[in-house]
Amino acid sequence: MVDPSVQLAEKLKPFELENLDRINLIEHPERKGKNRGYAFLDFRTHVDAVAAFLKLQEKDLYLGTDFRAHISFSNTLSQDDEIMEKVQQQNICS
Repeated sequence: MVDPSVQLAEKLKPFELENLDRINLIEHPERKGKNRGYAFLDFRTHVDAVAAFLKLQEKDLYLGTDFRAHISFSNTLSQDDEIMEKVQQQNICS
């Protein structure tokens, strides 16, 4: 069985996301081998994360379901500019 994070990485390849460091696909606690329908993408820099966000917003993105994926930045506790420059994670939900 192929790792679901590897499958997601393959589906994201056509978008040519630069400096994608890690994909954290959240597993379902009660359904072994299934995910909860969302993942976090970690990028090297905030600029890389913004560029990926814009690329993923350009098209309808379906990742193995009949539901369009919703792309957003993960929630932060502060809107301080210095802290926001360090935000490097996006959330993908389907």
